[in-house]
Amino acid sequence: MPPQDAPENRTGEPRYLLDTVLRACDVLRSFQFEGELLRLRDVVFRTGLNKTNVYRLLQSLAKGGLIERTAAGQYRPMLKPLYLNSAGYLRSGLYAFCYSPFVAFWRSL
Repeated sequence: MPPQDAPENRTGEPRYLLDTVLRACDVLRSFQFEGELLRLRDVVFRTGLNKTNVYRLLQSLAKGGLIERTAAGQYRPMLKPLYLNSAGYLRSGLYAFCYSPFVAFWRSL
């Protein structure tokens, strides 16, 4: 855990946080559902970020495989949303991935 008296950056956040990463998170959160297609101006509107920065972030996220740019110049997320409620958790496959080995381990004891 970081120290309570960590120095702050220009935005008042602790210095160990990276503004660019936080803005990239804002861009990813601008997609409200799986497979949603957004234009550059849609992401700019939803995030309130500068158009040039959003463009650079989208290009970087696309290079990293987190966003896909379509032939029409739109963007879509390549990540599936993580459902944290119980019904979504059970449907997501995460349940089987995490729960089954856990149960098998405890049964083997």
